[in-house]
Amino acid sequence: LHDRISGVSVIWIDDEDASNAPTSLSFVSSTTSAASTITCPTVEPGDIGILWDVAGDSGPPSTVVPSGWTAISNVNVDAGTYAIRAVLSYRVFDGTEDGSTITGMAGNNSEPKVLLLFRPNAGSVVTALELQSPWNEFCADANAPVQTISASGQPAPLIRIAATGRVATTPTVSLTGTFDAATIGQTDNNARAVIGYAVQNSSPSDDNTIDNNLSGGAHALVSGWLRAI
Repeated sequence: LHDRISGVSVIWIDDEDASNAPTSLSFVSSTTSAASTITCPTVEPGDIGILWDVAGDSGPPSTVVPSGWTAISNVNVDAGTYAIRAVLSYRVFDGTEDGSTITGMAGNNSEPKVLLLFRPNAGSVVTALELQSPWNEFCADANAPVQTISASGQPAPLIRIAATGRVATTPTVSLTGTFDAATIGQTDNNARAVIGYAVQNSSPSDDNTIDNNLSGGAHALVSGWLRAI
C-alpha cells in the first residue's frame, strides 16, 4: 500500500501497533560488490537495507530492482560508450535473508554496488517508511546542480542518504551538514558507486546541501531522507 500525505511519500509495510514504532536507528554494516550480484549480510527482522546500484554500458543498462526490494530512485543517461543507469532501493528484512544472493544490474563497463544496513531499536516494529518527496535526482553528462536534503524539522528517527556514481572515472562527493560516513564501491574502469548516510535519532535542525564536485561526464547524483515509523 502506497499513500501520499502532505507531500510525503509513505510506503506501508504492515499494520502492527504504532506504539512499537522505532525510536532510534543504528548503522550496522556496509557491503560492496563489483559484480551484478551482491551478498546479503547477516540481518535481523526489521533491519532496513539501502542498495545503491550503478551500471554502465554502451547504452543505459536495463533496470533491475532485486526481488523483494522497492525502488526509491531510478535515473539514467545515454552518453554513448559510457552510458549509465543508477538505482537506489530499499528493503525491510524479515531475518531469513542471511547470505542470500541479491541480483541487481549488469553492465559491460562496470556494475558497482553498495548495500547499507540499519537496525531499529530492540522491540520495535518497522511498519512503514516515509520518503522525502520529491526525492532529489540527477543523471546527465553535465554539471549536477546542488541538491538539498530537506530534513529540518522532520520527526526522528530518519536516515539522510546521498549517492553518486560514474563510469570510467572516479567521482568524489561532498556532503555538507552532519553525515556519518561514505562508503565507496569500486570496480573495473575505475567506476565508483559512492553513498553517504547520516542517522538522525533526534529531529534534525538543519538541511544538507549535496554536491559531487563533477563538472561533466555522465554521472548520477541522488539524495533525500527516509524515516522508519
